[in-house]
Amino acid sequence: MSTYGQKQGGAYHHGDLRRALVEASLASLRDNGPELSLRRVARLAGVSAAAPYRHFRTIDDLYGAVAAEGFLMLATRLTAEGDDLAALGRAYVRFALRNAALFRVMFGTRTARSCDPALRKAAGSAYDRLAEAARRTCGAGAIDADAPLSAWAQVHGLAMLLLDGQLDTSEDDIDALVRRITERFVAGLRATA
Repeated sequence: MSTYGQKQGGAYHHGDLRRALVEASLASLRDNGPELSLRRVARLAGVSAAAPYRHFRTIDDLYGAVAAEGFLMLATRLTAEGDDLAALGRAYVRFALRNAALFRVMFGTRTARSCDPALRKAAGSAYDRLAEAARRTCGAGAIDADAPLSAWAQVHGLAMLLLDGQLDTSEDDIDALVRRITERFVAGLRATA
């Protein structure tokens, strides 16, 4: 029997089936990569194949819920870094590398089709952490309206290049590379402020 549900009278009962399905999805991503299936998630959660449909009408809805959880995790990680934009950039890239399948789901086309308002809120929360740090980096006198988007594009692009194996970098060199690139970006941002 799964740790996600308890069998009572021949049927599985969950205090929070939706949460159990999202947790099972996160486990599936760690073990199987960025492709989810309602059937596999149901099996991992210890429920019937039909049970996920009580909370997710389509697989895209499940992707949206899982992506929302990923954005909340990312926002928490970024918040722990404080206000230093270079540190936030490094944390963003490290999160992507340590959670590659989840990160791909967070920014995938299935997630883009989700109508889940919790997803939009969670994604905004993560973006807002980077945006606020970018605004602070520019200084109170001259806030560059493009700085938040530039910061996000820079760290996201670097994360994707690393995830896709487009940079010839050994595992030991990744942190040093991310540090150099984010610090150079921050220096440039300050210089133009």
